[in-house]
Amino acid sequence: MSFAVPSIDILSGNAVRLRQGKKETSEILGNPLQLAEKYRKLGFLYLHVVDLDAAFGGDSQFELLEKIAKSCGSMTLQWGGGMRRAALAARAFEAGAARVIFSTALFTAPEEVAAAVRKFGPEKIWASLDFAGNPPVARIRGWTEGQGATVGKSIEAAEKCGVGGAVLSSIDRDGTMEGPDLDLARQFASGWKKPFWLSGGMRDARDAKDSFAAGAQGTIFGRALYGKNDLEELACLQQE
Repeated sequence: MSFAVPSIDILSGNAVRLRQGKKETSEILGNPLQLAEKYRKLGFLYLHVVDLDAAFGGDSQFELLEKIAKSCGSMTLQWGGGMRRAALAARAFEAGAARVIFSTALFTAPEEVAAAVRKFGPEKIWASLDFAGNPPVARIRGWTEGQGATVGKSIEAAEKCGVGGAVLSSIDRDGTMEGPDLDLARQFASGWKKPFWLSGGMRDARDAKDSFAAGAQGTIFGRALYGKNDLEELACLQQE
């Protein structure tokens, strides 16, 4: 099954959107609890939440995670941002996350990711692989540092950790509303044999369908959700 996934990025207690992951471009777009409730009522199956405070080196916002988890009801809550130790994943699950995403630790502390996979299972531990440039190269620590790994090397790093799936992000498209990077999706799909969700630049249902055709099982929508009147179309966008 393929589906659209709403995303909430949180920073200092607010739901925000950044452009290409740059903190200085932060724009407050709403209350994360109200947004989670809105997406639940619309019928979305999943909610993707990114803790930007932790991603940029601050404390993890687990108290806010607890509140969001209560607001999202039956939606499966996926939590990422600053997850660099297995112990932090455990705390995220205790606070209500159904799945945790590791990014930086895939390259800097793979033993921590592998430990989380062993403890919680691969379905509950996914990778976040975030690329910029042409050819695409991975970035880490809230997208502030270049890692140097190609798409192929990044896939190898995630596979060695045993994660059950991946979120694939095009940093260059993030927050731009220019459409997804389908070339990146196809390149990734050629080497990755597990489920993945594509993020960056999504605008509408057509972009989601094109992403599915490129190999993604999920498409993450961020900025495009704000101010749109046809969210029901995305919520109902499910393909076998």
